[in-house]
Amino acid sequence: MISCISPKKVACGTNKFDASITGVPYYDAMLCKEKIVGKYKDDPKGYFRSKGIEFGIQCITPEEYFIEVAKFHTTHPEFEKLKVMRSYVEDYKDRVLKCSPMPLPILDYKDRVQEGRHRAMAALELGIQKMPVLVIRRYKK
Repeated sequence: MISCISPKKVACGTNKFDASITGVPYYDAMLCKEKIVGKYKDDPKGYFRSKGIEFGIQCITPEEYFIEVAKFHTTHPEFEKLKVMRSYVEDYKDRVLKCSPMPLPILDYKDRVQEGRHRAMAALELGIQKMPVLVIRRYKK
């Protein structure tokens, strides 16, 4: 049995986000988009756990996303919003309006990495209440 995250289990951001892909191969492996070889080929969660990583999809508001990103960078959420490029936000909004979902945003607490400010801003502007986010943390044995 493969222990992948099932996009069908994600209830927030319905059809606005594709919870099966982030667009970043390392993180897509967590969602079973990239193949893991060796003894963990049927257990991606086990592979990442062996590396000290745990992950899951969490539903948060776009505002909460900016708050968490600001913590990574020791800044203010409003400053993080200033870092988005309008053209990318508009592209994501157009994509959603054409019924093409956005890739899953990422909050990686282990490495203090985020990928998704533009998606969060698009969600905020589209009035999306909650959005699914791939959250990565250190695995506690």
